[in-house]
Amino acid sequence: MFLDESGVTTEMTRRYGWAPRPERVSEAVPAGHWRTLTVLAALTTAGVLASMTIESPTDGDVFLAFLEQGAGAAPGTGARHRPRQLGGP
Repeated sequence: MFLDESGVTTEMTRRYGWAPRPERVSEAVPAGHWRTLTVLAALTTAGVLASMTIESPTDGDVFLAFLEQGAGAAPGTGARHRPRQLGGP
């Protein structure tokens, strides 16, 4: 099983653009309403076992919840996950 995390934020809005002379580039951007969207997935060669989308960055609590509720025991696969301490003391 492979665990993957991917995310996007509205702060990744382009700051520069191209337009023909003498036109100006015009684009709408969220003014001060920055958001972060994170996608977590448990993948195998058979496909996606579990996925989760949250509107915040991933922290330890979110990741453990994903392991316990989603990837820890995907239905019908017989897959089990045993959490272990990574890094830390």
